[in-house]
Amino acid sequence: MEFLIYFAQCSAIIVTYVFLLRWIYPFFERLPVKMQPILSGLIFTIIGVVIMQKPLDLTHGLHMDVRHVSIILSGVFGGPISVLVTTVCIGLYRLSMGGELLTPLGSLVVTALISVAAYRIKQRRGEAFDKYMWLFGFAIGLQITLWFYFFSPDESSSYYMKHFAATFTLFHAVAIPLYYSLISREIKRFWAEETLVQYKDHLEELITARTSELVANNAQLIQAKKAAEEANRAKGEFLANMSHEIRTPINAVIGLSYLLQRTELESMQKQYVEKTLISAKNLNTLVNDILDFSKIESKKVTLEQVDFDLYEVLSQISNLISVRAYDKGLKLHFSIHHEVPQMLVGDPFRLSQVLLNHSNNAVKFTEEGEVLFVVSVARRSERGITLKFTVTDTGIGITEEQQKRLFHEFSQADMSTTRKYGGTGLGLVISKNLVELMGGTIGVVSEAGQGSSFTFTAKFGHSTGAIYSMHTAKALKYLRVLLVCEDSDMRLVLKGQLEQFQFIVTVAESGEDVIELVYTQGSRFDLVILDWKPTNEAAIPLAERIKHEFGGAVQVIVLVNAYHDPELTRSLHSNVIEKVLYYPISHSSLFNELMGLFQEHFFTSQAAAALEGEQAGAFAALSQARILIVEDNEINQLVIKEILHGKHINVEVAENGAEAVERVKQHPFDVILMDLQMPVMDGYEATRRIRDIPYAMHTPIIAMTADAMKGVEEQVLEAGMDFYVTKPFDPMQVFSILQRFIQRK
Repeated sequence: MEFLIYFAQCSAIIVTYVFLLRWIYPFFERLPVKMQPILSGLIFTIIGVVIMQKPLDLTHGLHMDVRHVSIILSGVFGGPISVLVTTVCIGLYRLSMGGELLTPLGSLVVTALISVAAYRIKQRRGEAFDKYMWLFGFAIGLQITLWFYFFSPDESSSYYMKHFAATFTLFHAVAIPLYYSLISREIKRFWAEETLVQYKDHLEELITARTSELVANNAQLIQAKKAAEEANRAKGEFLANMSHEIRTPINAVIGLSYLLQRTELESMQKQYVEKTLISAKNLNTLVNDILDFSKIESKKVTLEQVDFDLYEVLSQISNLISVRAYDKGLKLHFSIHHEVPQMLVGDPFRLSQVLLNHSNNAVKFTEEGEVLFVVSVARRSERGITLKFTVTDTGIGITEEQQKRLFHEFSQADMSTTRKYGGTGLGLVISKNLVELMGGTIGVVSEAGQGSSFTFTAKFGHSTGAIYSMHTAKALKYLRVLLVCEDSDMRLVLKGQLEQFQFIVTVAESGEDVIELVYTQGSRFDLVILDWKPTNEAAIPLAERIKHEFGGAVQVIVLVNAYHDPELTRSLHSNVIEKVLYYPISHSSLFNELMGLFQEHFFTSQAAAALEGEQAGAFAALSQARILIVEDNEINQLVIKEILHGKHINVEVAENGAEAVERVKQHPFDVILMDLQMPVMDGYEATRRIRDIPYAMHTPIIAMTADAMKGVEEQVLEAGMDFYVTKPFDPMQVFSILQRFIQRK
C-alpha cells in the first residue's frame, strides 16, 4: 500500500509536468535548436530532484526513489545531450547527499546509456517505438536490482532484495511507458493544434489573397462587362444601320420587279423578271438571318413548318442556277422517284438553301457534262417522311484527304480552289447545320477527276393542303391527255399530277404505242405530252406525224424535258410544238401553262368573268382610299406609289416627318405609311405629333422600315403606331394590311 501511495505521488509530479508542458513546449520550440536539448535536460533534472525529495525508504543508508524515470524520459524526448545534462545534474545532487554511492551512480550511468539507445531506436522506428517502451522500463528496473545485488553492501543488498527488488522492477516496467505516453500525447496534441493554427493562418492568407484577387477580377469583369455592353450596343447600332442600308435597295428591286411584271413582257423577259424576284426574295431572307441579332448571338435558326410544293422548290433551283449552267454549256437533269410526295410540310426556304448551295458548288466546279438532281424516299412512317436528295456533277472531284476538311468553317478542299473558284467554304457548314436541324445527315462520295455526289436526307411532315384551286380546275375538267414517256418514274409523277386535275390520262411508252392508240383504236386526245431527251431525236418527227396525220384528233402537242437546256428549245424548228415544259414542274406552274394553252378552247367566258370578278373584288375596300406615304427615299416612294395606284388608291407623299405632320394638319387620311429613319424629323416624333391632332388620334399609322432589329416593333407600338411592316415587303401583304385597317376604321 505504501508503494502504491509513492507511485501516485510520482504520477502526480509527472501529470503536473504534463499540464505545465502546454506552456513550456511552445517556449521550448521557439528556442534555437542547440539550446533545446539543454533546456530539456534541465527540465527533467528538476523533475528528478523533486522526486528525490520524497524517498520511499532511507533504511541502511539507502535513498530509495525513482529518479531513473527522469533520466529515461530526458533521453527519449531530449536526446543524448539532454540525458547528459540530466544525468550529471542528478548525479552531482546524489553525491551531495553522501552515503553509499557506487550503486546509485552506476545505475544512473547505465540508465543514461539505455535512454540514449531508446532515443536512437525511436528515431528509426517512429510510432512503433511506443510498443516497446515497457521493455526499457523493465531493463532499467532490472539493472538497478543487479547493481544492488552485486555491488551494494550485504546488509543493504539483502534489505533491497527482500523488500524492493520485485516492486522496483515492476514499477519501472509500468510507470515509464505510462509517463512516456502521457508526455508524448501532450506533445502530439500541441503539434496538432500548431498544425491547425498554421493551416488556419495559411487559409486566412489564401482567403485574403483570393478575396483581393476576386475583388480585382470583379473590377476587371465590371470593366469587361461594360466594354462588352458597349461593343454589343455598337454592334446592334451597326446591324440596325446595315439592315436599313441593305433592305432599302432590296425593297426597290422587289418592288420594281413587281411593277415590271404588270407590264406587257415577252416570255423570256417574264422569266428574267421571275428569276430576279426569286433571287431578291432569297437574298432578303438570308439578310433577315444575318441581321437577326438573337440568331447571331444564340446561333439558332428556327425552322418553319408550312405546306409547300416540292416541285416548286426544285423549279426555283433550276431557275436560279440555269443561267450560269447554260453559260458553261452544262445540262441540268432532274430525276424524281414516283413515290416522292409533291406536297410536304417543312421549311421550303431552308431546303432550297441547302439545295442551292450544293447546286451552285456543282456548277462552279464543273466545266463540262451535267448536273444531276435525284430525289427519292429514304423512310416513311405515320409521323412523316424522310427524303434523300442527291446532287451529282461531272466536275473536278475531291480526293479522300480533301474530303476530311469539308464541312468545317472557312475551309475548302484546297486553297488553290479558293484562289481559282472563290468562296469561303462556309456554305457546306451552313448546309450541314440546316440538314441536322431538319433531322437528317449529309455526306459526299467523290474521286479526283471523277466528279462528286453530295447526298443529304431531311424529314418532312405529311401535307393535307390542296395542291391547286378547285374553282379554276373546273375549266379543264376531264381533259383527255396522252402521255408518252419512257422513264417510268417521270411517267408516274406526271400521270399523278395530271390526274389530280381530273384529267383522263392515257399512257404510252413509245411512238408505236401512240400510233396504235390514235390510228388503230381511233382515240381522240386534247393534249399530247411527249418526253423529249437530247438523245431522243424521234420525238420531233413523232410530234409532226401526229399533228399532220391525226390533226383532227389532237388539239395541242407539248414537249416535256428533264434536261434543262434552253439550247434545245432554241434549236427546235417545228410549228407543231406549242410549248416546252421543264420537269419537274409544280402543280401551279403546270396548271397555269395548261390554262394558257387551252384558254381559247376551254376557258369559257363565264369562268373568265368569275375569275376577273374574284380578282377585282379581292381588295375592293382600297379603291379611292386616301393614303399618306412618309418616305425619304425616292426609289421607295416610286415603288410604293405605283403599287398602290394599281388598286386605285389616292396617294400623297411626304419626304420627312415634319412634312407629314403638316399634311395631316391640312386634311385627314385613311392610313399613314410611316418610315422610321428620316432627316429633319424621324417617324417616332412625327407619330407623336400626329397623335396630338384631334381628328388624327385614331388614324391607322403603319410603320414601314428597313430596320429589322429586335425591339423595333416594341418601340413602334410604344410611339403610338398601329402596325409594323419590314422592308422589303410583299405587295399582297401590304394590300391585306391596308384593307384590314380601312375596313376596321
